[in-house]
Amino acid sequence: MKQFFKQVFASTIGFIFGAIFLFFIFFFIILGIANSLEEKKADVAESTILYFRPESDMVEQGSDNPFDQLDINNLDLKQKEMGLNKTLEALYAASGDKNIAGMYLHLPNTFSNGFAVLEELRAALQNFKDSGKFIVAYSEFYSEAGYYLASTADKIVLNEAGEMLFNGLHAELMFLKGALDKVGVEMQVVKYGKYKSAVEPFIATSMSDENRLQVKRYLESILGSYLKQVGKNKAMSPERLREISDKLLIRQASDAKTLGLVDALGHEQDVFAYIREMLKLEADAKYESLSLSAYYPSRPFTTDFEAGKIALVYAEGEINDGESGMPGKRIVEALREIRKNDDIKAVVMRINSPGGSALESDVIYHEMKLTAEKKPLIISMGNVAASGGYYMAVAGDYIFAHPATITGSIGVFGLIPNMQKMFNEKLGITFDGVATGEYSDLGTVSRPLSGAEREVIQGMINRTYESFVNKVAKGRKMSFGAVDSIAQGRVWTGEDALKNGLVDQLGGIKDALAYAAKEVEMEKYRVVEFPKQKNPFEAFMGTKEEVKADLLKEELGDLYPLLQLHKDIQKMKGVQMRLPFTWTIN
Repeated sequence: MKQFFKQVFASTIGFIFGAIFLFFIFFFIILGIANSLEEKKADVAESTILYFRPESDMVEQGSDNPFDQLDINNLDLKQKEMGLNKTLEALYAASGDKNIAGMYLHLPNTFSNGFAVLEELRAALQNFKDSGKFIVAYSEFYSEAGYYLASTADKIVLNEAGEMLFNGLHAELMFLKGALDKVGVEMQVVKYGKYKSAVEPFIATSMSDENRLQVKRYLESILGSYLKQVGKNKAMSPERLREISDKLLIRQASDAKTLGLVDALGHEQDVFAYIREMLKLEADAKYESLSLSAYYPSRPFTTDFEAGKIALVYAEGEINDGESGMPGKRIVEALREIRKNDDIKAVVMRINSPGGSALESDVIYHEMKLTAEKKPLIISMGNVAASGGYYMAVAGDYIFAHPATITGSIGVFGLIPNMQKMFNEKLGITFDGVATGEYSDLGTVSRPLSGAEREVIQGMINRTYESFVNKVAKGRKMSFGAVDSIAQGRVWTGEDALKNGLVDQLGGIKDALAYAAKEVEMEKYRVVEFPKQKNPFEAFMGTKEEVKADLLKEELGDLYPLLQLHKDIQKMKGVQMRLPFTWTIN
């Protein structure tokens, strides 16, 4: 028996040591793979041409996860997404790099982004051009988004068999009430604010007059900004561009050239010929070219480690208490770390969020106020900073927005389905139960809300709305009545928000950082980004979910956002402060 226990003990010890040994082998393999996938510096030769093919649906903060390059589906490597932060950093660095002579701006056939992202990219491209370098743009299909960037170029080339979509902006909403009626589902809505149109698709078959008014207003505002910027580069009046757009005067490639929106019809070989011409090279001469993603790790390193730090916090996505979107926990942890770090002198918070959970919005707001008590807190709005996103923004000392930022939407709603008819009449399912109190089953989907229950929920909504308006009034130094008159769930563009006092200045990330530096009297500063990125091992362990998402994106295409919306709705808890739509420019 003694011998038996000895053998068991020895086997157990051997198993433990073997497991530890295998773990370390696995760990070092992961580190080795991560190291091989890390961005490597490339030699930037004299007169190098930068190749820039912008990403669609660009995120604010690019991932540092080296495993993002692995295409598990095809067992291959793929182009790593840079994100807006790295893209801008590379573009601005290239503007001052004497070895970069010009840029080939290659616009994808399917290219879409939020308008604030387009404005950031366009400003960086214009800065590149103003530095004395040339840009040549090419596409087989110019969308409105793609052409907005291409209009900064010295020469715009459209494939001779290609197309250009220049027909204005369009918003279309899907209404589900008819389908819900057919299956016997009634959506019970409790809201505050006549403009809170997030619930309209569930209770109506068409847009309300109030919603139609606000959608028309922000579309016109964004289009006006678009035409003004394009007109500057093409020496055309916004009125003439509007006429071309409204009458759909561009119906084939030759129309775009005749009307002066593109400079040439041709192929990529014509782009290469133009580059050689600008570099004063022979017809068949080779020239050095480097993609923007390859240039990023090779850009001139100008960081002054003696300079003070400014924290740049990215608050992007749906506000929730989970791990996807904008998890409140990660933002809270980042803000607490910043408050403890005396080397960080100021904070810029980049908000790109349609809102979400009212509770999590308030948790983040509270942490932002604590941070603002210790350090200047400057807000930079991205594509959208509305509802819960704007709730967070008013904690800041000063707010920047892009002209086309979607903001406001100061309103609150609750949505509870009543599935009694579907269960009882369509499926033959009935429910019965026992409750300890009058409100114990509040929120059940098996019956309609009682009058008393609706009053309880309406009270919650009203209190949340009043708290929201009070916070805006305090942060923006306005009266409750003044805020209420521009609230009611109404959506505004950044341009209009400046006029009615919801933001302080129009500008992008660089403007917000410069303002923060001025507030703490720093001539030189270095930016520290938050939330912190995962280390290689954590990144690898999280790769499974990212691969799954990539596969779904590839299969579903334009339908993928609908899947995400479905998942977001499933995760919604409690009162919501959320923008009623998503918005991109194609």
